[in-house]
Amino acid sequence: GQVDGLKENLVMLTGQDIEMVSPLPKDIPIDPPQPLEMTEWEELAKRNNYQLIASQYVSQAAEKEVTEKKAAHAPTADLFFDYRHNDVGGGFTPSSDTSTIGVRLTVPIYSGGVTSSQTREVRYRSESAKDDVELARRNAIRETRQFHTKVMADVATVNARQRAVRSNSSSYRSIRGGWESGIRNLSDVLSAQRKVFQARKEYSNSRYDYILD
Repeated sequence: GQVDGLKENLVMLTGQDIEMVSPLPKDIPIDPPQPLEMTEWEELAKRNNYQLIASQYVSQAAEKEVTEKKAAHAPTADLFFDYRHNDVGGGFTPSSDTSTIGVRLTVPIYSGGVTSSQTREVRYRSESAKDDVELARRNAIRETRQFHTKVMADVATVNARQRAVRSNSSSYRSIRGGWESGIRNLSDVLSAQRKVFQARKEYSNSRYDYILD
């Protein structure tokens, strides 16, 4: 049942039916994080963590919105140019051309505090977005530290469980030899064999944990 559930998860991720899953190769390297220094991984997380990057974009958008709302309070000045041609058409008044260049000043009309209220609202959103950036940064660093520590522990666990497989396999061969010689009973052999299978399972699990972490 558990295997079927995992296969269903793979189908969701890949969009393809999964008939057979190949096991991890036996020769995958089990090494500590490279580079080893925690601080270098923290800097990498600050630059590449998607949640942190997304929160930074949200914060930048909020700051721009604050600037736009503040600008709604301020007067605006526009440079304009006006050209007119007056063609009288006969008579004693000649035709004339008039050009006008000037600056048009627009002063926003007070709108009963609506603009001020909207400005306060977007400012609060901006402050909240900044807090979200800081929270995302802390979470990125925290998770990076956690997984760095887990990978370091995984390396030690894989090596320890590999030694356990060798030890239990050696013990099993010895007990089986004793059974074949008549000095050990079948129950001892089966018990030793179960320990080998259990050690192999734990060793495989530790390798998968290392890959995932």
